[in-house]
Amino acid sequence: MGTPRGVLGVAVIASCVCAAGHAGAQPLTLAEAVRLADEAARANRVAALDASRAAWQRAAAWSQVGPKLQLSYDYQWWNEAITFDLDVPPEFQQYFPEGTSGGVVRPRETYTFGVTAVQPLSTLYQVFLGARLAGLQVDMARLQEGLQRRHTRMQVVEAFHAVLEARRRVESLDAALRTARAHLEQVGRFHEQGLLKRDDVLRVQVRAAQVEQGLTLARTGLDVACGQLDLLVGRSPSAPCDLAEEDGDPGPLPDDPDACVAEALRARPDVAQARLVVDVARTARLLKAGDWLPQVAGVFNYSRTRATQFSHPEAWFFGINLTWSPWEWGRTYFEFRGTSDQVEAAVQTALQIEDLVRLEVRSRWLQARAARDNLDRSAVAVEQARENLRIQEERARQNLNTTTDVLDAEALVVQAEADRFAALYGYRVAAHRLLDAMGR
Repeated sequence: MGTPRGVLGVAVIASCVCAAGHAGAQPLTLAEAVRLADEAARANRVAALDASRAAWQRAAAWSQVGPKLQLSYDYQWWNEAITFDLDVPPEFQQYFPEGTSGGVVRPRETYTFGVTAVQPLSTLYQVFLGARLAGLQVDMARLQEGLQRRHTRMQVVEAFHAVLEARRRVESLDAALRTARAHLEQVGRFHEQGLLKRDDVLRVQVRAAQVEQGLTLARTGLDVACGQLDLLVGRSPSAPCDLAEEDGDPGPLPDDPDACVAEALRARPDVAQARLVVDVARTARLLKAGDWLPQVAGVFNYSRTRATQFSHPEAWFFGINLTWSPWEWGRTYFEFRGTSDQVEAAVQTALQIEDLVRLEVRSRWLQARAARDNLDRSAVAVEQARENLRIQEERARQNLNTTTDVLDAEALVVQAEADRFAALYGYRVAAHRLLDAMGR
């Protein structure tokens, strides 16, 4: 039974679309990788939710300013009503021509509905301080979110360049393996002609096997690096690991480390966060000082109940409520002194963080300068190693050197190229780390 033409056509179209999708896929750039990681990182989501929670808590703190409204309703069903009979003496009955039947003190079914409004008066300043404290917590949460996103970005930068370096290592070893195999064929022909001994052939064979083993390890390292990058950007491990190289030279570094330090102290989120901690501690100390003040609040109440001969159906009142604890065995004083020490500790911590930032920026600047120098030297070393290999191969064709000289020259080229790519990507990562340390 043959396949229907419609089904076959759909299959062909689907395969063409898939092939076109893979062929048209653009290499992943560093900027795109950072964007994907920023969206996919769970730690970033947690930090964003913490900032949102702090914003809601700030709104809750400001809600303490206005009056609090409380509704109440009370309903009872008693076993019997409380009533009374009124006996009027005969000489007074003329004043009650319709007679008397007593009254109700408490009906069998009662209810009470009330509305109470309480407006804090003396605690308004404390409420304001609490709202300001909540606002500082919002700022700290947002700074923490920024720190987490910067940390994610640096992870992507390092993983991205690790993949590029591993890929270059694979390409270099693959080229070295092709060269080693070509050299092995040449040595084999010389051996057949009686120009080389058997041990020369064996040395070349061992060298080719070593390069092949190194290539296998390099490919494994590339797969591991790609897996780490895929995990950061939220891609499937089966997706092709095709990355775009950064164009051109990374560019010059800032010349003045003191300017880098000054910029870092202005722009670093962790420095701003440490200074906010000082503001939080000072606000908490002012908030604690408010415990010495009496608590004054205005109260308004309206209530409605079942009317009797002894009560009105509606009632309301307005009053002032004042509470104050003049003596608590020094608890408020001790807690206030503790908050003062907390302020001083926050100040010292902020100064320590600034010192650490200065040290980090200078260290990153020195590391970036050293990486730049290594990059310049590695380019010269690659040219020298390639020229040395060309000379040794030319001498080998004239039978003027040994096989060991050619093998050493090939190994030198592979190592020089590996050092070149390590220096290139190491400098790029070092430059990113310096910019990150400066708060950019």
